[in-house]
Parts: sequence; C-alpha cells; structure tokens
Amino acid sequence: MRALCTTIVAVFVIAGCTTAPTLPQIQMRPGDRVGIMIDIGDDPFYAHAGTTVLNDFEKEYPYHWNLGSDVKTALDNALSNAGFSVVDLQAQGISYAELENLVVSESATWKIGPAKEGIARRLTDQLGVKAVVVLKQARSVAAEECPGGNCTYRFMDGPGLYTRTFFGVTSYWAVAAFKWNVFVLSPPADTAAAEPLASKLRMPRVRLRDFPSPANLQDISEAEFLPVHDAVVRFVETVAAEAAETLISQ
Repeated sequence: MRALCTTIVAVFVIAGCTTAPTLPQIQMRPGDRVGIMIDIGDDPFYAHAGTTVLNDFEKEYPYHWNLGSDVKTALDNALSNAGFSVVDLQAQGISYAELENLVVSESATWKIGPAKEGIARRLTDQLGVKAVVVLKQARSVAAEECPGGNCTYRFMDGPGLYTRTFFGVTSYWAVAAFKWNVFVLSPPADTAAAEPLASKLRMPRVRLRDFPSPANLQDISEAEFLPVHDAVVRFVETVAAEAAETLISQ
C-alpha cells in the first residue's frame, strides 16, 4: 500500500503543483451530446491498515465484479437524467489513450492538449460531442491521518475496500479509485479539476458504517464484498450527477 509519505509529497500527489484555472462560461444545454469512456477493471482491491505497519496488507480478489459495466450504466443514467444525449465513445472505436490529456491547463488557461486537435475535431465535427466524461482506474487516496500535524496518506491502486484497525476497532470504507476527467471542448476546460468536483474527488471514499464484520478479515468472501461494490457504484452515481451540473449553462 506504500502508506507512508511526507506531507509535501502527499500534497503533491493529491492536489498537484498548481491550482486549476478558473472555469470558463460553459455553453451547454439539455439535448447536447456528451461522450463517455470507462477504462476500469472488474476485480476488487482490498487494503488494510493495522495498529502497526506489521499488520498492514493489500490484495486483489478475482471476484469479477462486472464493475465496468455497472459504473458505465451509472454514468449513463446520471447524464441522461440531466438531459444530455450520451455517446459511448468506445463503441465509436475511440480508445482511452486518445482521450488522455484531451484538455490541459497551461499558464492559468485551459487548452486542447498537445497532439489532441485531431481527436477533438472528430468528437465535435463527426460525432457532435460537446463534452467527454472519462473514468480511469487509478491510484487514489484511501485515508488521511494527521496526528500531531504530520499527515500519513494511504493509497489504493483500484476500487474496493479499505479497512483500518486501531486497538481492536475496525472501520470500513469503500474506495472508488478512479481518475475523473470532465472535458468540455469549446471553450476547453476540465470541470473535474476545478471546484466543486475537485474536493469531492480528492479522497473518493464512502464509510460503510453498517458493514458486517467479515468472518476472516484477511480473506473476505465474494458475498461479504458485495456492499463495497454497491457503495462504489453509488459514489459514481453521485459524482456523475454533480459532474452533469457543471456542464449545464448557468
């Protein structure tokens, strides 16, 4: 889990070196086309932090959650409910690599990324897409602990369960370990990098207060894992609805 980080390094990982530029006035309306791209695995991750580092461990389970399909459905529903027409970009033969860094910030402004003008034109001119929402499985912050002012950050490499045991008491968290981009093409912007979404995505987790204690904390069964799957999907639904709001003209 590579849990220990200095405060400076951790802040760099979480927030980056600079603040995102101010978002431009976004000119989108209900009925506009929004592309989606989901690039995540189906197997859940599990990371545990104990009272001491000797009790820490992490693993990945081959439970085939069907998470990619369920997350895609949640994203599709949230955007459709906001009035947008959803376009599955993977079905159009577009890859995640083509969309990576589609919009970037430079000198306090947003711009189409280097060498991305061609895919941007295809999206706008051929597919009529005005914005693109991308979810990519990515290393994310699962916990932040700051006793005495110095912070320790704990990470997960994919979506799943994070548990913390401290003097015999265990807490449970579902972690939606995804990188989000909400690219607007004209004028360019990434609303996921700016407020209010940036704060929501800084530590993408949900506390599972009623999670049944597993029979074996080091070997959680597929049935015991199901509440984690549902919590991850609910988190995506919530953020996707908020992402849709950032696209609606004010």
